[in-house]
Amino acid sequence: MQPSGVSHATTIRWGLGLLLGLEVLFALAIAWNASPRTRFAEGFSEASFRSIQAGESEAEVIRKLGQPLARLPHEGASGHERVLRYSDQQGPTDNYEAFLVRLNEEGRVRTTEHFLYWD
Repeated sequence: MQPSGVSHATTIRWGLGLLLGLEVLFALAIAWNASPRTRFAEGFSEASFRSIQAGESEAEVIRKLGQPLARLPHEGASGHERVLRYSDQQGPTDNYEAFLVRLNEEGRVRTTEHFLYWD
């Protein structure tokens, strides 16, 4: 039995509205948790990162971007390389934007990499 003055259609509309509202809130919560949470090196800017060119020295990179968060050895296809990491995740399971500069054996930029890391 419906309370007087409330039709069956009105009850269904309210129920569907409530369900839709909950779905929107759920989708927003998922999107917020999936968004990258990135910690950057002091002095880093994406514009300066994009200006890095192959062949530049490590000193030139540091002048443009500041000190990296980490310097990592890496055995690449072209021999021993070093990776300068300018970003990291804020927490142990956070997604983040990775900004890397790969240096060749002579300490010159081989390539830069920017990608989303999903943890």
